[in-house]
Amino acid sequence: MQKTIRLAYIVGLCLMVLGIPNIGQTDVDPRHLEYVTHLEQGFMRVFHGDSQDAIAEFEKALAIEPEHYEIYHYLGLAYADGDFWNKAAEAYRR
Repeated sequence: MQKTIRLAYIVGLCLMVLGIPNIGQTDVDPRHLEYVTHLEQGFMRVFHGDSQDAIAEFEKALAIEPEHYEIYHYLGLAYADGDFWNKAAEAYRR
């Protein structure tokens, strides 16, 4: 199960990076860059087996850009990785 969850994070991270606008552009919203930073930190925390910190980083990313529904998926995976099943189900329902 752990390998499957980590693989899902890797695939998700790759998809998110491909969706990030060109960093060289001058019209990039600084809040979006902060969102991306929290998202990347969340993935890194998951890779290191620290689901608690990953959850905190994903929550920070959601506070900045709550319309990104895919983050709820990753948040649910982080909750499940930490055996917080009820919270995982709640994240998927959002």
